[in-house]
Amino acid sequence: METLLPHEIAHQWWGNEVGWKTYHDQWLSEGFATYAAALLMAKRDGEKKFGELLKKYRRELLAKNQTGAKVESGGPIWLGERLSTSLNPRGYNDIVYKKACWVLHMLHVLMTDQETGSGQSKTQSAAEGRFIKMLGDFVSAYRGQSPSTEDFIRFAEKYMPPAMDLDHNGSLDWFFKDWVYGTGVPAYKLETKIRRSTGGRLAVEGTIEQNGVPEGFEMLVPVVAVYDKNQKVKLGLVPVGDSGGHFQFVVASRPHRVTIDSDDLLAVVE
Repeated sequence: METLLPHEIAHQWWGNEVGWKTYHDQWLSEGFATYAAALLMAKRDGEKKFGELLKKYRRELLAKNQTGAKVESGGPIWLGERLSTSLNPRGYNDIVYKKACWVLHMLHVLMTDQETGSGQSKTQSAAEGRFIKMLGDFVSAYRGQSPSTEDFIRFAEKYMPPAMDLDHNGSLDWFFKDWVYGTGVPAYKLETKIRRSTGGRLAVEGTIEQNGVPEGFEMLVPVVAVYDKNQKVKLGLVPVGDSGGHFQFVVASRPHRVTIDSDDLLAVVE
C-alpha cells in the first residue's frame, strides 16, 4: 500500500506519456511505474526501506505456486498478461510488476559509473547516474508513442558503460535475454582468499559458481568488502557465466568478509 499511490502517479509518464506496443511490452508501463515508486521510497524513507521492499519482491518471486514450482518460473516478463494461469494466478502481477522492478534496479546498478559512484549512496547514484538520464531521454524520445521492448533495449545500449559490453558487440541482448525474454533466478556460491600484495596492500581473489539458470545465462555480479559497522565498499562487477567467474581486487586493509551484494541482485546467494 505504501507504493500504490506513487505507482499510479508514475503512470503519468509510464503508460500515459509513453505507452507500450503490445501486451508483450506492458512491463514498460507497470514495471517502470513500480520501480519509480520504489525509488521514491528510497528518497522518502531511506535505503533500508527500499532494500526491504526489494527483498519482499524477491521472496514472492521465489515462493512456490500450486504446482510446487517457483512463481518466477511461470514465464518470462515478455509473456505479459498470459503469465496468470489457474496454476500460477499471481504470475502477471509478480513477474510483470515485481520482477521487472528488479530488472530495472539491476540495470540501474550496472549502469552506475563505478568511479563516480564510489562512496555515494544508492539514492545519490539514482539522482545523478546515467540510468536516470537514460529514462528521461527515453520519455522525451518516445513521448506520445508506443515503443516495444526492442526499442527500449536499443535505446538503453546508447548509455551503457564499457563494463556492460559482455559480448563485445555494443549490445545489451545478453542482459535482456536472461531477464526479460527468459526465466531463472541464479544461485551464486562465492569462495575467496586474501593474500599479501605489493606495497603492503592486500589482494582479494575468488571464484563465483553459478547454478539454477539455463545454459548461456550471463550476469555481472557485484562483489563488496564489508568493514566495521557493516560498511560496504564495492570492489567491482564480476562477469559470471556457465564456467563461473574469477576475480582479483586490491584493497588497502583487510575486510571482515567479502561477499556478493545481494541487495543489488535478483539471486540466491549461498
